[in-house]
Amino acid sequence: MTTLAHTKPAGRTATSIIGEPEVVEDASTAETSAAWLDLKSAVIALQPLQTQNGSIPKKSDHAAATKLVTRITTAIAALAPAFPHDA
Repeated sequence: MTTLAHTKPAGRTATSIIGEPEVVEDASTAETSAAWLDLKSAVIALQPLQTQNGSIPKKSDHAAATKLVTRITTAIAALAPAFPHDA
């Protein structure tokens, strides 16, 4: 478990990380990266093709879905270094 602690050394406020720093990721760069934006875009485009259970029943949508899933997996692979504890 990781906790943030606010301390006031010499009149200043500082934030310390307490716990397991090896599992604290910095996703701030991930969320503005081209890979994240492409992942988000591809997932949003895939959703209307899916039914509630996640399947894509229309054969005419399968080619588009395949391309979107390829974009999704490529983007996830590009983002993986930002989340080393999830590897």
